[in-house]
Amino acid sequence: MFYHQASRLLSEVITLSSLESIQACLLLGIYALPIDASGLAYIYLNIGLRLGVQNGMHRKGNEKPVDHVEDGIKDRVWWTIYCLER
Repeated sequence: MFYHQASRLLSEVITLSSLESIQACLLLGIYALPIDASGLAYIYLNIGLRLGVQNGMHRKGNEKPVDHVEDGIKDRVWWTIYCLER
């Protein structure tokens, strides 16, 4: 029931294009892996990966991060979604 409600809200989540949006796509993709790994899960992970690239998560910045905790979370989310999608 939670999955169906979350999948209905996906279009709104994508328009936000934030770290939480990428995490939501990652969670939906992981949930859909046993259901349809080559179709639905791949689509969710690909959307999350594209949002991450759009947000610049694939680049290492030269500036010092303001919040080390959030920077670590961004790195872990990026590498998780990158490895699963590839």
